[in-house]
Amino acid sequence: MRILASVVLLAVASSPKIHALTNLKSDWDAYTSALVVPDVIDMTSGGHIDMQIGRASHNWTEDGAMSGDIYGYALKNATPTFPGPTIKVARGVPISVTWYNELPTPHLLDDYVETSIAIAESHCYPYCGVPTVVHVHGLESPAKYDGLPLRTIYNNQSQKFVYLNNQSASTKLYHDHANGLTRLNAWAGLMGIYVIQDADTETAINVDVETDIPIMIADRLVNETGALMYSDDNCQTGVTRWVPESYGSVNTVNGVVMPYVYIPLAQVRLRITNGANARHYNLTLPFASQCKLIAKDSGFVQQPEDVPTHLVIYPFERVELLCDFSSNVDGTTYEIVDTPTVATTTTYDSRIMQFRISDSINTQNMTVRTLPSTLVQRKDLKKLYQELGGKNRSIFLGEMDISTNCPTKSLIRYRGMEINSTTIKNTLDCTKGKVEKWHFQNPTDDPHPFHWHVVNAQCGASDDEVDTNSLKDVVVIPNAGSSRPSTAVTQICYVACTPDEFLVEGSERGATEYNFDTSEPYVAHCHILDHEENNMLSLFQLTDGDDDAPNDDGSTSATNEITTTVIVSAMGMSVLGAIATSLSVLVISVEKLMFLGNPRSLSVAFALSAGVMVFIAFADLWMEAVTFYRAAFTTGGSADPEAYETGATSANTGTCDNTCGGNAWLATMGAFLVGMACILPVEYIVHMTVEKKGSYWDERNEKEDDIPVASANTSPCVMESRREMNLLVTGSDEEAKLLAAARQQKEQYRRAGMMTGIAIAIHNFPEGLALFVSSLQGMETGIILSIGIILHNLPEGVAIAAPVYYATGSKLQAFKWTAISGIAQPLGAAVGWAAVSGGMSYALRAPLYAVVAGMLVCIAAKELLPGAYRFDPKGNFLSSSLLASQFTPKTQTSKLPNSFQLMRLNFVLAATIVAFVASWDSASAASDAIVVKLPNVMNSTDAYEIMGNNRRLLRTHKNTNTGKEEDIFQHRAGVRPYTSCYHLAES
Repeated sequence: MRILASVVLLAVASSPKIHALTNLKSDWDAYTSALVVPDVIDMTSGGHIDMQIGRASHNWTEDGAMSGDIYGYALKNATPTFPGPTIKVARGVPISVTWYNELPTPHLLDDYVETSIAIAESHCYPYCGVPTVVHVHGLESPAKYDGLPLRTIYNNQSQKFVYLNNQSASTKLYHDHANGLTRLNAWAGLMGIYVIQDADTETAINVDVETDIPIMIADRLVNETGALMYSDDNCQTGVTRWVPESYGSVNTVNGVVMPYVYIPLAQVRLRITNGANARHYNLTLPFASQCKLIAKDSGFVQQPEDVPTHLVIYPFERVELLCDFSSNVDGTTYEIVDTPTVATTTTYDSRIMQFRISDSINTQNMTVRTLPSTLVQRKDLKKLYQELGGKNRSIFLGEMDISTNCPTKSLIRYRGMEINSTTIKNTLDCTKGKVEKWHFQNPTDDPHPFHWHVVNAQCGASDDEVDTNSLKDVVVIPNAGSSRPSTAVTQICYVACTPDEFLVEGSERGATEYNFDTSEPYVAHCHILDHEENNMLSLFQLTDGDDDAPNDDGSTSATNEITTTVIVSAMGMSVLGAIATSLSVLVISVEKLMFLGNPRSLSVAFALSAGVMVFIAFADLWMEAVTFYRAAFTTGGSADPEAYETGATSANTGTCDNTCGGNAWLATMGAFLVGMACILPVEYIVHMTVEKKGSYWDERNEKEDDIPVASANTSPCVMESRREMNLLVTGSDEEAKLLAAARQQKEQYRRAGMMTGIAIAIHNFPEGLALFVSSLQGMETGIILSIGIILHNLPEGVAIAAPVYYATGSKLQAFKWTAISGIAQPLGAAVGWAAVSGGMSYALRAPLYAVVAGMLVCIAAKELLPGAYRFDPKGNFLSSSLLASQFTPKTQTSKLPNSFQLMRLNFVLAATIVAFVASWDSASAASDAIVVKLPNVMNSTDAYEIMGNNRRLLRTHKNTNTGKEEDIFQHRAGVRPYTSCYHLAES
């Protein structure tokens, strides 16, 4: 069952309609051309070779009547062939190969290039030539020599790769792995066989027979003129050139259409490989009873196996058969044909090749060998999994459709998140040195041949059916079909993230001894090449230790319940925010911490906090709201929000079409604006309170009281300010009024601190709610937002604690009022908990996320950005802090460059700038609120008065210590003075 979808298409390049396949050659004469055995490059002694990758003419038939251009490999200055020459190496003997890209432009199959998937290192096509990179499939190599899709080279460029060959004897393949073009490059002919030989072992187990025939089967589309074509079986004609699978109309073996081969009356070793892009073969082998299966992907099987009459082999799987034709009669023929299980729109000739038994082949030096009952002994992977403490992982393979049977891309999901190598760079991890248990789910219509680079596995439909007789690097993941739930685990694999030699009994190789650096990521992917190229490919990382992913056996269904861990963590983070408010007492009472109250520190804190809030709002909460609105609006069946996160829809019959998706965005916007509207009255109350108390001197003229004498409990800050005020006494009436007001500032600041505390408590309540809701989206999101809130809670606490402490000299009083204000935050989180305690439906999650996103953006725009600008009008620290806030762990999901993350970062920065511009007026008005320090020792001179923006110059005094003139200002419009003990400004 496919995953249905209705919205964004990944492969949506503005491509013209491709011409339909016409004039395909269909009247092929079978078994009229002799099998061509590729040349063998013997590198068993080590050394270096230069290999070219080029375009050449190729004969599909022996007589050359049907020929056309292909891509191929060859030694430098030789003619490229399809397949390329067989490279034979010796186990443990390293070689080096320099690969030269000599492919001309345009691509041989340029009509089928889909530029929307030829991205990253392949994006320069066609301007830089045809990209290519060579991967030796199944070889253990450092990432830099592995031929990863993100390491492609262009025309006239070269790469030197070193192959250590430090593993068991086996048959490998080398093929192209260019990002976005593997499907076309391989189809055009870029593949060959790579053999690791262990002469001693092969002699010991009697498999070193004289006749060794490589058989690479691959279906292709060829027209009447011999030109190679590619499938256009595409339900999105005119939209994309990508097709879900490309199937050929005729089979080739070693590049020749339906050949024959003469077989001696002797034992023959057959190395059968599937070089098709998508087709899996169900081979009818009429001679199966005369053969034993001796090897699969990663080397010899433990015990030789009987060969079934119908041998199934998927793309890039390999099997080796040892067949004894010594008792056959001369002239006997065997036809190998495919019994297809996949229906295609193109007429398919299922014949593959013919064996002709001939006594004319000299067998004088050929002897019949007896196979031992055991070829190799391997360690028990299940037992290693238990002994080494390997993890359980659940992997989901799916497709995204725009309608039934019209897929737009393939996908891999792990831990509820889509992953691929180019746009969403999360990774599949495996702990190096351990064996892990992977559970695969496949609700699609297709089985998927899954391939890991650099590791091997043993798999089965259930734990009791795991094939322990062989090691595999390509494993078929069956689809659930109609008889099982779409979430059923269809394949269990014990994945050995160790060198394959470690898995051989008696080996001295350590579990982590790859003998090369494995710190860089590799890839794992479906080996249906059209799937691989359109997102069913993930980065695959060998980690030095277990990651933090929970064990998952694929049987735990998704739930809408809120876990205890989430509740405790979210409440705990809101309590930390409250504590940060209260700890502000230390800033105004501990001399070494007073630097936290200077304008630079406050600007940095406010800017970081604003940036984090805007980032969380848009990068996480907004998209989550859209996802859950889509799930809530899904009709006709159940919804799957995890699939919606990847652009897909329900695993069942529910659909969310374009109208549904549009409504989800509109609903998100509406709830977002509601969230902003909720904050505006709160901000109004806060500012009215602060401004009223801040302009106290301008609004009231109270009676003069005596200045109290300092007591033993009076703080140094209070004593200093009183001493300064005493020194200001003069005989003028104006000074008397000033001193009368000054004597009343104790009560003024006490009340101001209390009112500010109440106002900020109202402000903290929705922040607590926002923190709890954000934590539901993921602990990482909650932690990041918590840090942002703590950053600005500290200066907010200073705004409460400073006036109370200044008035009373009591740290306890200051702490009490900051605590009263701070506790509002966990209360807000508690309300959020109560709202979702019964579980969270999609209809509740969606508006909750959107409303909170609006709250965060409004707080940032109305409160934090103006505050940051007020403390740093020149922007010396504001801009850099705002930028730094965007580099949260949310943007660092991979070690490699990520264009999607950069796009998201740019979007958040743009949103931040818009919010900043929107708050410019309030910030500008506050910019003139300049704080000044009262001098300690001064004599009065003549008084004069000058009115200015938000301040009034009351008097100029001469400092008796410095002899310089210094000013005293009266501040207005809510801007409070800065004494020698603290900064105080509205937050």
